[in-house]
Amino acid sequence: MPRNTNAAEIPKHTDVEISVRNFGPIPEATIDLRPLTVFVGPSNTGKTYFSMLIHALHGIYAGFSRFPWSPYTLWSFLRLDTQQNVSEDVAQADDEILKALDALNTPNRPFTFSDVPLKISKQLQRQLDNPKGLTEGLEHYFDLDAVSDLIRDMQRAPDPSETEKTLNPMEVLLKVNSENQNLWSINLEAFHSNINIRGHINEDMVLHSASEQAAEEILGFEELLELLRTPLGLSERYYLPAARSGIMQSHSVIASSLVARSTRAGIQRFPELQTFSGSIADFLQELIHPQRRRLPPNSDIQAIADALEADVLSGKIEVRKPTPQGYPEFLYRAEDMETEIRLTRASSMVSELAAFVLFLRSVVRPNDTLIIEEPESHLHPGAQSTMAVALARLVHAGVRVIVTTHSDWFLEELGNLLREGELNELGEQVNDSPIFLRKAQIGVWHFEKNQPVKEIAYNRFAGVEPQAYGDIAETLYNRSANLQNQLEVATGGSEPDDE
Repeated sequence: MPRNTNAAEIPKHTDVEISVRNFGPIPEATIDLRPLTVFVGPSNTGKTYFSMLIHALHGIYAGFSRFPWSPYTLWSFLRLDTQQNVSEDVAQADDEILKALDALNTPNRPFTFSDVPLKISKQLQRQLDNPKGLTEGLEHYFDLDAVSDLIRDMQRAPDPSETEKTLNPMEVLLKVNSENQNLWSINLEAFHSNINIRGHINEDMVLHSASEQAAEEILGFEELLELLRTPLGLSERYYLPAARSGIMQSHSVIASSLVARSTRAGIQRFPELQTFSGSIADFLQELIHPQRRRLPPNSDIQAIADALEADVLSGKIEVRKPTPQGYPEFLYRAEDMETEIRLTRASSMVSELAAFVLFLRSVVRPNDTLIIEEPESHLHPGAQSTMAVALARLVHAGVRVIVTTHSDWFLEELGNLLREGELNELGEQVNDSPIFLRKAQIGVWHFEKNQPVKEIAYNRFAGVEPQAYGDIAETLYNRSANLQNQLEVATGGSEPDDE
């Protein structure tokens, strides 16, 4: 069974805060991403919108790392600055490079973003302020013709007397911090026909600490380039949509149909093709091309997948080698079966968990972000509790987890894990349980129609459940008690005959 990893062993994520206003169905929200972030609330209140926004921003800005640029973007700027393969001769010819190297090799002085050669830092700042990457990214991930389609009041025709500036704009603000230091931020403001983007990067951001530098060590231009690339890290994000069960059962049919329609004849025959959102397309891509990342497996994360197969699925999820068309086939082998069956013949619970198990086994690694819509779907209440424990194990393996849920059972188990965390801090242990959560590791956010999103603070007695859940349970209990009393009166207290 996976253990609670020591805090010093868990990879450190950057601190991410995302604020929105008039964003789709969400009037207002400010959410900081914890190791485990949970969105609860009624349907059509924006939980999926915010989850997809996280997925989109993570992809657009290179994983919420210390630098908001992809390695390819950064390397292209560096090569553009030197105009050729780097060498000490080239570095010597550039005063800005010399100044940067001097700052890099000054004893007891941290190397900050302000020390980066000006030509490079200006190019990076222009890239940060460029609206094209952000707007095209949002349109891709939300499957939109224009970012303005996300504005909350787009369905209302503006009064002719109103100017565009008087209408409520949509705002998206992304802040990335580390160790209480702001690293960079993006602020998008969208009116119906105008989009403004302001990017900021902290010039005092430390890229290389003086304490890491040996007194006799002299760092050259190659080390400077490596220093700028290093903060990007290796962080991926994966999105498991609510439709994953159906996609798992029919992915080969979907992929085959898309390939057929992508030919010139197919496009002419179907000129107005329906499209996926980028989040679902990314999920499908991972299924069609498994193990694209090709990193060594992580034993703690694999153990979580193994435990789910043993405790919930009572069987194994298997992958048959890709067909000649390149599509793998997903199968299920129950513990008491000699042969496997296709997912189309398995239960909805198996199809629902299959994607989660395969992602843990093949692609998810520490430092990654995993976004899961409704992890409790098609699961028995006991399995929903087990899923909550599995996600807590993922947190302790260093994965940032974001989920949407409607499940009282799931939230109740999270509350229990937090209570165990409290007992652990007091030096107590419950039933030799190796898994718990601390209050700083989880944030639960309540979405309500036409209301600002609010955090549900952990309460030792109520856990992390919305008050509405308790109200619903009380209403159902009272109705049940009243009906029982009416039956007692109507039948004179006699029991119904057994059939």
